[in-house]
Amino acid sequence: MVVALPGRPRLRVVRTQHVGQSVVRCSAQRKHQVTARAVEAPVRGQEVEEPTDQPAANAVRTNLDVKDPAAFTKDIIEREKKYVLQTYVRPDIVFTHAEGVRMWDAHGKEYLDFAAGIAVNSVGHSHPRWLAAVNEQAAVLTHTSNLFHTEAGVNLAEKLVNNCSFADKAFFTNSGTEANEAAIKFARKCARVKAGIDPYDASATAPSEIVCFSASFHGRTMGALALTYKEQYKTPFAPVMPGAKLATYQDLGSAAKVIKKGETCAVFVEPLQGEGGINIAHSEFLQGLRDLCDEAGALLVFDEVQCGLGRTGKLWAWEHFGVQPDMMTLAKPLAGQLGCQAGTKNVTQAIGTVLSLLLLNGCSVFPTKPHTVGTEHLGRSNLQGPGA
Repeated sequence: MVVALPGRPRLRVVRTQHVGQSVVRCSAQRKHQVTARAVEAPVRGQEVEEPTDQPAANAVRTNLDVKDPAAFTKDIIEREKKYVLQTYVRPDIVFTHAEGVRMWDAHGKEYLDFAAGIAVNSVGHSHPRWLAAVNEQAAVLTHTSNLFHTEAGVNLAEKLVNNCSFADKAFFTNSGTEANEAAIKFARKCARVKAGIDPYDASATAPSEIVCFSASFHGRTMGALALTYKEQYKTPFAPVMPGAKLATYQDLGSAAKVIKKGETCAVFVEPLQGEGGINIAHSEFLQGLRDLCDEAGALLVFDEVQCGLGRTGKLWAWEHFGVQPDMMTLAKPLAGQLGCQAGTKNVTQAIGTVLSLLLLNGCSVFPTKPHTVGTEHLGRSNLQGPGA
């Protein structure tokens, strides 16, 4: 596939292993200068000039001063093969720097980044306001563990909850798969509390099955992996978590067969599937799942790790469909891979009564200034497709 940008050399698409992800390589071999935005960290309370979206006129960086690009690339690839576990097949490219949606390799070749770190870099590389916030926070407080209060963590939770109409509280984790693991645990614990049994009574039983869908991807840790569709991801690590029930995406009849009162505690679904091939749910499908969950007394969980936080033109993908979940999992653009799970009051109250210590000690947040870029930079394209 060949595309061209106005006034620029022809570009060639370089495919990666991941479905629907690619980068575009510029065929012209010319060096590019990229602004390295050196932000001086201010003292807390000191007034600083608001960062702009324009690159600074000084402090430029050219190709990280690679004198022999071929030798540099060969050395990096050889050392990567020697010291890094080979779980991915990577192209023979070494990226050295990036700005916005453009990346450059050691040879100075230019690429358009359509992968965005697998849905992480929602505002591109080296955004000046993001960079300023990271520098500012790193200069005053780096990490405090889960044992103490921090302003940034509270500010971020407040912004998330206040911008999510169904949520009452947020729970922070370290990644998207951990956010889904937390949602699995919350769903099962909530089912036990709703059943009126002691959650710590090993002899007591409650609904524990979790419904997932074809072409789904929820993560690679053992619980989230059990809800992920591809058998090749699971087989080497079998047995995975029991209790997962598979239904066909977009097929309410299939879902109705496995969502059962007294057995199902939660239904996990992506409003827009990423790994599975950019599959957009129908509004009727999501509303049908909402109804089935209400009838069965199960929780509806939307996994928006890849499709949330502005990637569809709205802050949350579910807003396109008008169907609200009981819990939603987030990560990726949220501070660059920070995970989060947001839940309704019914869920958080049920969890809080028995997991107050977990809620206090389960918040692992890199205290970067939250929402520093703002939703106006997250893109406003319209989501097109069935049910949009």
